[in-house]
Amino acid sequence: MDPRKNVSSLRQTKNRFTAAQSQKTGTHFGCLSEEAFFRGFIQREIGAALRGTRAGNAIAIAVSAGLFGLAHFGGGVSYVVLAAAAGLGYAIVYHRTKSIEMSMLAHLALNTVHFLLFTYPAVA
Repeated sequence: MDPRKNVSSLRQTKNRFTAAQSQKTGTHFGCLSEEAFFRGFIQREIGAALRGTRAGNAIAIAVSAGLFGLAHFGGGVSYVVLAAAAGLGYAIVYHRTKSIEMSMLAHLALNTVHFLLFTYPAVA
């Protein structure tokens, strides 16, 4: 057995692990900061500004979800649509629970599923 093949195989495994760890870490921190901004700031402030109106909460939810989608424009138009749909879910979770932690948890759960089912197999 050629020892160079073992070294090469070890490097490939290490590179896959490093890429996976990097993706996972970015995913986790991204969830927290995105939810803090889009739900904890945007949605909360719009909801507070429109508190006396009939559709205030719906507008706050829609705007925060739409802006969340647009923030993901780097992935293309289809990614904007998917991110806006996910943002709508996170916004509804935040509205119903009144808990930023729950929207963060929902975001983290979806990103983890995406990582495990789609990103990691592509890296591996």
